[in-house]
Amino acid sequence: MKQKLTYFRRTRTFVLSLLLLSCMAAQGQQQPSRMVKGLVKDARTGEPLAGVAVLVRGTTQGTTTGISGEYAVSVPSGSTELEFSFLGYVAKIQKIGTAHTLDVTMEEEATGLQEVVVVGYGVQKKANLTGSVFVGKRKCRKE
Repeated sequence: MKQKLTYFRRTRTFVLSLLLLSCMAAQGQQQPSRMVKGLVKDARTGEPLAGVAVLVRGTTQGTTTGISGEYAVSVPSGSTELEFSFLGYVAKIQKIGTAHTLDVTMEEEATGLQEVVVVGYGVQKKANLTGSVFVGKRKCRKE
């Protein structure tokens, strides 16, 4: 009976040791990440762009640029590209390489808006607008 108890304890200790070692090995295999930072500017004016979405392609990691156009994002070691997007600008995909600093210039999208009318439930072209529209002028009255 005493031998069975000793065998059980040794087996339990061995199994727990293997479990602990496998957990430590799995933690050691996590891919290291590095920080990439930079500045996003308008290509035409050179002004910094605030609110640009910066995404690591192939992941859900990302950030937005601050008021001065600066960003910093943690990039896993397997990732090779960053995607920059902003309303009214052409989206840009930039290769990271070994760089820790990546400055980007974005160009305005060259699509012009036709004349539009904003209505209470959506936006329509002026030509498609039906119903009555009143355009009034303010008159100054002297009393």
